[in-house]
Amino acid sequence: MGRTDGGQSLVEVALVLPLLLCAVIGVIELGRAFSYSVTLQNAAREGAAYAARSLTATDASVTQRVCDATGWGQSGQCPDLVVVVTRAGADSASVDAEYALHPITTLFIRSTGLDPMRLHSSAAFPVTRTPVNP
Repeated sequence: MGRTDGGQSLVEVALVLPLLLCAVIGVIELGRAFSYSVTLQNAAREGAAYAARSLTATDASVTQRVCDATGWGQSGQCPDLVVVVTRAGADSASVDAEYALHPITTLFIRSTGLDPMRLHSSAAFPVTRTPVNP
């Protein structure tokens, strides 16, 4: 019970530390993906609500509304965000949004092959706008 205990502990730490590090990185990346997914869902909902209630809403203005709602844009543009606006006649408006989330760590990318992680969200609202009478 002398010198050999220190060497054994060092070997155990050397074996367990990489696994623990991978688990921590995975939890961080998945938590980040969940956070971005929730933000994307809220932004898609905001865009669909805007498209459903605004008389002047164009596809470009709805896309900009979704980008602004995420807070991910630089200079008002979101390069990794794809927004598709669909209007079903005068009944409803829907927004499909997809975001390419790039992981922070290369270890996560190498172990999962998920670069980028594709996050998708959609929302639909019934049209509530009323035409203005002249």
